Amino acid sequence: MYSSIIVPLDGSAAAARALPPAVTLAKEAHVPLVAMTVTTPSFASSTTDRIRDQIAAAGMRYPTIELLLSSLPPADPLLAALNRRPGSLLVMTTHGHSHIGQLLGGTAESILRARTG
Repeated sequence: MYSSIIVPLDGSAAAARALPPAVTLAKEAHVPLVAMTVTTPSFASSTTDRIRDQIAAAGMRYPTIELLLSSLPPADPLLAALNRRPGSLLVMTTHGHSHIGQLLGGTAESILRARTG
């Protein structure tokens, strides 16, 4: 079915809402849960700790946390990471910072457009 379940996290409550369904899918499919976050080297340690706590609260132990160290917009390194993990399912939320009526936020929209073509 899937080779892994990927969930992009930025430390926000909105992004963490993707964790319960991502954890459920990973457990049911018996595949690894991979949390990805885009951060800078100076925040890498605190970001990892925060994400590990969010994942533990969602009921998953021993996840893979992939830090994408970049100053680029988050969609670019996330897309590159997805390309390195064929067969993965991406589970994410949107923050909804866009204007009224737009369904997807900047990162989610960029990834969806890039992956669907």
